[in-house]
Order: sequence, then structure tokens, then C-alpha cells
Amino acid sequence: FLDEQISQIYPLYYKYLSEYYRILGHRNNILKKEINQKKKKEKLLIWDPRLIERGSFLILTRIKFIKKINRLAHKFHQKITREKEDIKLTYQSNILKDQEENISSINKEFKDKLEEHKEKEIEQRTTLLGPHRDDFSVYINRFNIASYGSQGQQRTAVLSLKLSELELIKEKEGVYPIFFLDDVMSELDEDRRHFLLGLIIDKKVQAFITSINLDYFNSNIKEKSRIFKIEEGKIINL
Repeated sequence: FLDEQISQIYPLYYKYLSEYYRILGHRNNILKKEINQKKKKEKLLIWDPRLIERGSFLILTRIKFIKKINRLAHKFHQKITREKEDIKLTYQSNILKDQEENISSINKEFKDKLEEHKEKEIEQRTTLLGPHRDDFSVYINRFNIASYGSQGQQRTAVLSLKLSELELIKEKEGVYPIFFLDDVMSELDEDRRHFLLGLIIDKKVQAFITSINLDYFNSNIKEKSRIFKIEEGKIINL
């Protein structure tokens, strides 16, 4: 989720992400080679600074992105759930102790951690630290949604995050992107459907919405939409 969403908004992130995985591949190849430890360490010295530079940028960008997403997702989720639920994303970094927004500090911690785990990496023949091993979690009212969230809560959380992403793109580009919603309506109750569709109309977002039930859409929505039906492989304009 993180890499895909950030790359859509910040093209430089995708560039660094691609370079990071290329460097990671070279580093892992060195760790897998049947050569003595001294030669491995010498070869790793070539790639480690590059891995640290790209990786630190990825970590910092993720921290900033999640901070922005949390600000927007909180507002959307409160509205969708009528203030019954709160949402929060947390980023789990295997490099940082604290979520600091300082590239020099991240660089230093990354460098120190790599050095600290060098022997273990040589033993296990793979890179054990870096943003490729990081993860994120979504919490609803302080409960991890992956473990405790219902399907409806998970759908609503995804919706809040997607709406937040829309706003971030609007802030950066000045216009909303095209919004795709695939059979989301069946997972939302009437209040949440009403909020979502009202928001799409109010903000004049161009959206493509798939559903098997037209009754989910009120007359106001239908009047402002073009409706197509797919039947036996044919698209019919209603």
C-alpha cells in the first residue's frame, strides 16, 4: 500500500525505491557469494552508503506521508462513522527508535544498525535491515484492524485512506484524480453510502463506481451520472 500510494503522489519516491531495490539486489548477491568474510565486507563497503542514502530517503518520505494521511484520514473517518470511530496509521521501522523527520539522523541510525548486524547478515546471507522489511498497521479505536476489525470496518478504513489520498493529490496537483470504487457500496451501510456519494458530488470528483444494485444510488446521484450495464459481455448505456 505505502509504496504504491506514495509513488503516485511523489515520482521521486518511485525513482529512489527502484534504485534501492537494485542496490539491495547487488548487496544480497555479495552476501550469498562463497567468498571469505574479509572480501565480503570490502565489497559491502561499496554498496552500503548507496543503500543507506536511498533507504533513508524512503523512510523519511514514508514518515511524512503517514503524518499527512493521518491528519486527513482522522477527519474523514470521524465523519463517515459519525464520530464513533477513530483511525490511525502507524509505521514500524526496523531502523528507527523514534519517528524523527531528520535525514541526517536517519542516515546515522541506518549506518549504525547495518554495522551492528553485519556479522549476522553474512551468516544468514541476506540484508536484514532496511525499509524493505518495514511495515505499517491501521488502528481503529486503538485496535489493530488486521486482527480485530470487521469486514465493514476494514472497508471503511480503506475508504477513509483512499479519500485522504485524493485530498493529498489535490493539494499537490490542484485537481482531483479519477476515483475508482469497485463494489464498495455493498459493504457500507446507508449512512456511509450517503456520505461517500455526497462527498463525490460536492467535491466534483470524477468517479467510476461498480455495483450490482442500483438501489444503492438515490435519484440525485442517478441524475448526475452516466449509468452503464454490462450484460452478456456487452456494455449497455441506460
